[in-house]
Amino acid sequence: MSLLDLRLQDFYLSMWKRDIIKVSKLRTYIKLKTMVEQESYIKLNLSKSQRSCVAQLRCGILPLRIETGRYIGEQREERICNFCTENSIEDESHFVLDCSLYTELRNEHFKDIISDVNFLQMNNDEKLYHILINFPRKTAKYLVDAIRKNLLMYIYPIVIIIFSD
Repeated sequence: MSLLDLRLQDFYLSMWKRDIIKVSKLRTYIKLKTMVEQESYIKLNLSKSQRSCVAQLRCGILPLRIETGRYIGEQREERICNFCTENSIEDESHFVLDCSLYTELRNEHFKDIISDVNFLQMNNDEKLYHILINFPRKTAKYLVDAIRKNLLMYIYPIVIIIFSD
């Protein structure tokens, strides 16, 4: 690579890093994406739904309260998880690591990871990065199962209401 190419690459990288910080919606993307390169999960043989869920999580567009609350003008601190009693904002970290609705799924998909001493000493940002980068297949399977469960929790009460008349 020529000196000009290296300088252009450095210029583009610094411009990219500066610009993505300005977009609050990219909160998870900023934590995970450190270089301008193809992500390793893209090269894996994941199903379309698995790849889609991983991409949505990374881009902050999963149907979580942190995102859907924006649509109706809720302040960030009002976007509390409806599925647990932790009174936490339902963001990507809460969804993957903390929400009690998904405890059984987490134990099923991540049991060997979440019991590791090193993992337990990490903060939530580090934990989320660790499982997404180092265990993309497990994470993808977990995400598909958790999203299905999440959607059922929204749909089931509506079905009950419709058929209760």
